[in-house]
Amino acid sequence: MIKATLVHFERVSLGDNMTREFRVENPGKIKIISVASYSHGWATIVPSPVCYIGDLAELVEGCFLNGSNFSKEVMRAFEFNSVFCGIEFEFNEVHIMVNYKNFQKEKIIAQYNEGFKTKKPTVEY
Repeated sequence: MIKATLVHFERVSLGDNMTREFRVENPGKIKIISVASYSHGWATIVPSPVCYIGDLAELVEGCFLNGSNFSKEVMRAFEFNSVFCGIEFEFNEVHIMVNYKNFQKEKIIAQYNEGFKTKKPTVEY
């Protein structure tokens, strides 16, 4: 059973001075989540290069469950108060948008699989 995602704001990233890093208090396999921006109710997260889509989908689903403090902590860290609409991210060059209509782990994975099937192959020279 997927648990509500609880996070704690840790710091602003030293690399770009914009990304906020959050420690996941009830970690599954992901212990830190980076949020690159928060605008118009959408949090843009930056997945770790070593995570799996299933683990990320579970963490994102938990952000929408009752008891999660994700949206509250993100708004506090970015000093911006608005209605939380959703989370977006790129995973293996597939853009994924998650809101209250499609936040379930299975739907996130299905969205990723569909995007992966239809993405154009990278040409290497």
